Amino acid sequence: MNYALLKLLHVVGVIIFLGNIITGHFWMHMAMKSKDFSIIRHSINGVMRSDRVFTIPAVFVIIVPGVLAAFYGSIPVLRTGWILWSIALFSLSGVIFSTRLSVVLRKMLEITNHQNNEEDWNSMEHLYKQWNMWALVAIMMPFTALIMMVLKVPA
Repeated sequence: MNYALLKLLHVVGVIIFLGNIITGHFWMHMAMKSKDFSIIRHSINGVMRSDRVFTIPAVFVIIVPGVLAAFYGSIPVLRTGWILWSIALFSLSGVIFSTRLSVVLRKMLEITNHQNNEEDWNSMEHLYKQWNMWALVAIMMPFTALIMMVLKVPA
């Protein structure tokens, strides 16, 4: 494989990854506006499925061709600021996804199996506020990494 093809695969992985996490956030927002537990449950299941089908495989499509492209391009990964900091942000986003977002999403899914009463709705709103905050952080990190990679800053 040559450098250009590896870079293309890396960029395609980034597009799929960012597109899916942003779209998942949009659908969760729309579901919560409905205040209908069956719609929220359907959206949560869809977000979880799309993470398994798109987001997680995209992580590998980002990492493997990205590292190989750096190798073939003779770019020192740990001494190149825009690569090193992008990897750090991408990794931190993954930690937030696995320790915060997925945990809160499972708790939200569990609530959708209850009756749609005021107490359940209050719990759902509380969890959604947590999920929304962490989702925005988890989206901004790889988006910032994208900007750093394209602009190659810091050097």
